[in-house]
Amino acid sequence: MPQTPLDPEQVRKLANELQEFNSDLKQKADALRQRIEQVRASTPPEALGAVAEELDASLRALERFMQIADSETPRALQRAEQIEKQLRQPPGTP
Repeated sequence: MPQTPLDPEQVRKLANELQEFNSDLKQKADALRQRIEQVRASTPPEALGAVAEELDASLRALERFMQIADSETPRALQRAEQIEKQLRQPPGTP
């Protein structure tokens, strides 16, 4: 069965949407970190319990996601360019 090529425009759109999502997520995560620090500064540690630790762990997981997304976005854009080059080549050209 012949393989259907990826649509380079769809790949590019996905990469751009991921980049925008990541940018928004970074801003919101930074604001949340600041708010958590404000609460920590004014609240005894025992009052927060495991909530602060869970939030820290969740923010670390988000940070890892953002790092992966940042590294994969350029790859997706490069892949879109490669697909476009392949589609422009006449059939039978290596």
